[in-house]
Amino acid sequence: MTLSKRLRRLTPLVALTAFLTLVPAVAQAAAASISLGPSSGSPGTRIMVDGKGFLGPAPITIKFDGATVASTNTDLAGNFQGASFTVPAAPAGPHQVAASDGTNSATATLTVPAPSAAFSPESAEVLPGTVIQFDGTLTTDPGNSVTSYGWDFGDGSSATGARPAHAYAKAGTYTVSLTISDSSGNTSRVSHRVTVDPLQTLIETVAPAPTVIQASAPSITNSGRFDLGQRIFCPGSGPSCTSAIKATSGLNSQIRLASASSVLSSSTVNTPADGSSEIILKLGRQAMRTFRAHKPLRLTIVISSHRGAEATITKLNVVLKKKR
Repeated sequence: MTLSKRLRRLTPLVALTAFLTLVPAVAQAAAASISLGPSSGSPGTRIMVDGKGFLGPAPITIKFDGATVASTNTDLAGNFQGASFTVPAAPAGPHQVAASDGTNSATATLTVPAPSAAFSPESAEVLPGTVIQFDGTLTTDPGNSVTSYGWDFGDGSSATGARPAHAYAKAGTYTVSLTISDSSGNTSRVSHRVTVDPLQTLIETVAPAPTVIQASAPSITNSGRFDLGQRIFCPGSGPSCTSAIKATSGLNSQIRLASASSVLSSSTVNTPADGSSEIILKLGRQAMRTFRAHKPLRLTIVISSHRGAEATITKLNVVLKKKR
């Protein structure tokens, strides 16, 4: 086969290859989409909208639940950024935001948060008849205004208003509920418990204070046993009485209770309820020498007695002198 014939057979193939190379491929357009920032907001919140995949350049209409809230334009690539709108009054829950160029459209969900009812009682534990103040102004509802406060005090009573007061007549535990409504028709409810304690009658029996009285004439023996003639009385029923007795003299002499086993700065006497105790001292040797020499022996005796919260202090100044 001659060269010319071979070239004639290859020519159609070359032409077909050239044709295939020159025909451009048709690209599939990307679906339109929008994004919201933020994706939730209360009425009055400013929302930013960005979109891509629309015609370009073209006008864009943005709608909230079907109502137009903003408009913008796409660039040559069919994208837009920074469009914005303010969330209108709307009930809590999901809402649709849509953007359209007349041919292409895209949607996104915007959530409107619910209000949160809140209150605090002035006191969670009271007595019957005590007036309690309730404060519902702790309720939060951004972007809306609270239009009503409804109170149920749990005892069959109710009230309205942000800060009512209530008193319970009987003891018990009550559930107090607050229901609020706002300007967008949203509602919220919250409950707290209030405990009303029963009244208790407190009868306090105060036992009489211990007393020191002169029951007999003073006496002293040659061995130094000195009976003051004083008695500590613990009158009536109740706890016993405790008395601390301290005796001193101008001499450096040992003076103690006759019942005490050793000399202390003070000694204690316990007197039973409705009973009495004697006060008998034992004078030391130097004190007795002074007394036997017919010299005056001066003693100071302090009796500090108590019974519960009741207390008495008795101070006795005694001068002993032996008769000639």
